[in-house]
Amino acid sequence: MFLQLEVLDVQGGASGYKACVEHLRFYSDGKPIMDHEIIKRPPNRPWIVKLPVPMKVDGYAFVCGSREEFLPVSWIVFGSPTGQVWREVSAMTDCVCRPGSTVRVPLGHGVPDMLRVIVVKAKGLPNTEVSNHQGVSDTYCRIWLDGKPETKVATQVIQDSLDPAWKERIMLRGYKPGDHLRIAVHNSNFGTTIKTTVKDDLLAVATIRSDRINHFGGFEGEVDLLAPAGHAPLKKGAKIWLKLRPHNHNFISRSMCADGAKEADWLGDRVP
Repeated sequence: MFLQLEVLDVQGGASGYKACVEHLRFYSDGKPIMDHEIIKRPPNRPWIVKLPVPMKVDGYAFVCGSREEFLPVSWIVFGSPTGQVWREVSAMTDCVCRPGSTVRVPLGHGVPDMLRVIVVKAKGLPNTEVSNHQGVSDTYCRIWLDGKPETKVATQVIQDSLDPAWKERIMLRGYKPGDHLRIAVHNSNFGTTIKTTVKDDLLAVATIRSDRINHFGGFEGEVDLLAPAGHAPLKKGAKIWLKLRPHNHNFISRSMCADGAKEADWLGDRVP
């Protein structure tokens, strides 16, 4: 059994450097297929991989190598029982890849219905504490899918920090391609054990629109934070860092049941 990954187009950046596809790996039941033979690989494109026996392949992954910037990559995957007659099994056009990011693509398991979010950190948040003995804001982040308030989930509270590092992974179920992600950063007035959007101060807000959440690669990077309506503008440079990956829960459940499967390795969403 043969699988072929062909990179159709890799556009160059401002410096003329082009991204490259590295570390290609196919998966079966959530486990990487290790005993395959690589017949051809870049720069002799395309990749052609020979599997030892016919087997179910339920996903593949590769690293988009780059030095400087986000670059669009297009590719197509073919399968063949003999290596003579090929048929298309997966394709993507103009996937914008972050330098060094891992692109993971499930096969045959429907559209994404959950969104995994890593809330990494924020900086430049305002202080709303009124006295010096209270320190500065005790900050936490609440995220949800736009128009779906039932999906709201909050991070832990980081005490006395205007540059909090939450480094927390959150799963939002009920996601559909086209959903925007809403973000709100609060100051907890009840310490680290209780969070409420009614009495807690709203410090900053942001939205990641759906066109920035790639179907395969998700989103990874910084987002500008804005002041809530009616508040003074935030200081220049107020930002939050997140990492998003759409997934299908049926596929993830099966993958996680596989012997030796490590969630962070498969999902490509290790907490920094």
